[in-house]
Amino acid sequence: MNMSGKVRGVRTGRISELNLRDSDKQSNLLTALARGAEEFSIGKGWPDGVADLIADLGRITGVNRVWLFQVLELSDKHMLMNFPFEWVDANTRALRKSSKYDTTHWDFETCSETYRTLVESRRRGEWQTVVIHELEDCDFKDYQEEQGVQSTVSMPVYVEGKWWGLLGLDDCTAPTRWSDEDIALVRMTAHLISGAVIRNRLASANRQFEILSGLTESSAWELDISSGYCWGDSKILSRISCLSDNVHLSLLQTLRLIHPDDREKMFSHLRNQINNGELNFRKDLRILRDKEFVWSEVIAKIVLDDNGQLRKLAGIIIDIPERKEKEERLFRKATLDPLTGIANRGSFDHRFMRMLCDFKNGGPEFSLLLLDIDLFKNVNDTWGHGVGDQALKHVTQIMQKTLREGDFVARIGGEEFAMLLHGDTPDTAERVGGRIRRNIENSPLFIPGEKVPLTISIGIFNVSKGTAHLDCKAMFGRADDALYEAKSTGRNKVVMK
Repeated sequence: MNMSGKVRGVRTGRISELNLRDSDKQSNLLTALARGAEEFSIGKGWPDGVADLIADLGRITGVNRVWLFQVLELSDKHMLMNFPFEWVDANTRALRKSSKYDTTHWDFETCSETYRTLVESRRRGEWQTVVIHELEDCDFKDYQEEQGVQSTVSMPVYVEGKWWGLLGLDDCTAPTRWSDEDIALVRMTAHLISGAVIRNRLASANRQFEILSGLTESSAWELDISSGYCWGDSKILSRISCLSDNVHLSLLQTLRLIHPDDREKMFSHLRNQINNGELNFRKDLRILRDKEFVWSEVIAKIVLDDNGQLRKLAGIIIDIPERKEKEERLFRKATLDPLTGIANRGSFDHRFMRMLCDFKNGGPEFSLLLLDIDLFKNVNDTWGHGVGDQALKHVTQIMQKTLREGDFVARIGGEEFAMLLHGDTPDTAERVGGRIRRNIENSPLFIPGEKVPLTISIGIFNVSKGTAHLDCKAMFGRADDALYEAKSTGRNKVVMK
């Protein structure tokens, strides 16, 4: 819909075009507006203050009806408005009491050009005065005559740059020619109503945030990319010091509050959300507060500019140290061996399948090593299970010291371990296995008054192009065959299949 023409009987314009003159009525209106502004500033805003202001406007101007519509839905095809406020004199029918006028729907594809032109004018922020009998026959004229209106002046109410609603004055007794002073004062009233709506929104948001803050340790924040500054509740920086109500930080200062290990994860998540058209951000990050990093849940709304570029992030930060500690305990229980602290069988299976999948998609070769402590039953039988547990921990520590960064070790059974060596040729895997075997052989476990000798057997299977047709189970079986051969042929040795 793109209508911008003139309609007979309709006068439109901008407030800057008006010529103001003094009169008693206007003086009274100015007093009423000043009183309304004062009431709004001390807290009587929406809805009581708005209702009082509309009533003053109606009584002083001498019109029959003052009304306020709110735009609920607006598109190029339709508009839906409701009727939150109305003042009428003693001789005029109140429309708000009739369900017929409680909510009004206009279909732009079927309504008249007259009404479409009025809507376009309102969307541009313009006022309108209409003398009803001068209109051409149309749906809008019928609508006004049904309400007994002879002339009307209306003013769009804008809230934070968006068309929020429409303020109107109806004369049901005469075809009034509205003066520039009348129009200017109606505009001032619309501005006051806009401020009341904004204050009501802010008050509602503050109440909601106070409730949320009472239930959770949370802080509000907003990051403006264009200015490069972040506004935030002082509790973002400290829960214990007496800082001012809010703080302003540069973009660099804001980034420094995020743990270095979490920054790239944050950027990656933000990019994915924007690329997928998701304008909500939710991520657990470590935030620096009172000189230590605290696990926090960061929740934000993503705002983009007209080119789809990030313009603003705004939301809350909720402290979650207890929840994170619980999650980490559950994670450790699910993925780590409780005795040795290394990965368990489930973690090994997951890593093995992931490495094999990467290999079959063009990734590097790797080696699978299965290790078994030789004659471990004798350790338990001779020195007891307590020493056996010490032996398991002792062997684990030696393996961890021997492995390179990126290699993986897990305990997969009683005295059984598995390793995944990344990007290695068979010769390299055999050398690493041999070094582990020698280190364990040369490092017995010392207990009070005694020395417990320990050795291991190792079976190796190298995952290469020639074995790409095998699955995890088959590869594990080949490594297990190699381990069995090492144990059955004397133990304390490395065998490769």
